[in-house]
Amino acid sequence: MSHISKLFHSAAALAATALMLGMSACGGTQTEKITGTTAKVTDVIDGNTIKLSNNITVSLLGVQNNPESKKFLENNVKGKKVKLVADTKDAKQTYVKGNKAKVRAYVNVVGDRLLSSVNGRMVRTEVSPFIKKGVKDSIESFSREDILPNLTDAELLAWLKPRTFLIMSPDGSIGTGFYISSTGIALTNNHVLDYSSMNGARIVPFNADGSYDLSNYRTVERILVTGDQNNTQTDLTIFEVSLNGEKVPFLKLAKKHELDGNGVAKLGCVQGEPAHFSTGNISHTLDGIVSHSAKANQGDSGSPLVNRKGEVIGINQSIRVNERLGGDVGVYYAVDIQIIRDWFENHRDDQGQLRYGR
Repeated sequence: MSHISKLFHSAAALAATALMLGMSACGGTQTEKITGTTAKVTDVIDGNTIKLSNNITVSLLGVQNNPESKKFLENNVKGKKVKLVADTKDAKQTYVKGNKAKVRAYVNVVGDRLLSSVNGRMVRTEVSPFIKKGVKDSIESFSREDILPNLTDAELLAWLKPRTFLIMSPDGSIGTGFYISSTGIALTNNHVLDYSSMNGARIVPFNADGSYDLSNYRTVERILVTGDQNNTQTDLTIFEVSLNGEKVPFLKLAKKHELDGNGVAKLGCVQGEPAHFSTGNISHTLDGIVSHSAKANQGDSGSPLVNRKGEVIGINQSIRVNERLGGDVGVYYAVDIQIIRDWFENHRDDQGQLRYGR
């Protein structure tokens, strides 16, 4: 931009400001910047729209309207004081004060670190799919997993419940499994489910409180592959649950090994009790086996071991016991999920797409 153009631009901006102030002084309209606006959320209109105490209606950038996103806003944002941030590429950066203005913005709950970006949190936890329209500033923040915050214990537990289930074999023995695709592809251990036990096996979902009803169950459609229960590295079964066209929430598989010492969590069915959640740390990953300290018991076999972002890093398989003392020593083992990823990479469907993660 030339010096003359810059001077003209600056003069125009000053003139616009003077005009705006003049109008305000004469009792006319007054505009306010979207960025920096702070007010209390008085109502949740839908899954991506909230109303503030200053009469502004805010459309959350990057967020889709759906029942789950609306529930999230009602539980976490309604009644809270929030601060708005406009996307700098948006043509609309201001609103008329006092009117029933409608704006697009990123929403931050004041004083809440976990909700310092409500939009990003909703996309990260998959309460909402990412909607790219109008999002320019933060598109990388929405899509790059490495810069997104870890989930809290409460968020991990809520995340795991609808994606994990109890498996009851025909002989009455109990294990755990979990979905890795919306179409019902799932994982567990070979010693929980194999060809001999698939007929008559019951897939029982967990309720919101972790309980379950054995009369409410699905069946096994087919087994894609199963391994050897006597080999920790291959004690796995990839199978499909019969959903009759229903779509289910699922867990993503981690793309790489978790670093030693990082936090992990699991959700499983301990000896017929309601879903049991525990956390711990990675000790090491070696030769297809993940060693960790997240407490596991009988019935946890086949349960997902996840990192703090909610991605599966292993299938819980066994515990180490001290036979002389007669108890576990706090060391637990899981099948490395990278073995599963490798299998899928080499077994694609007719359309050339992976069978998981969709």
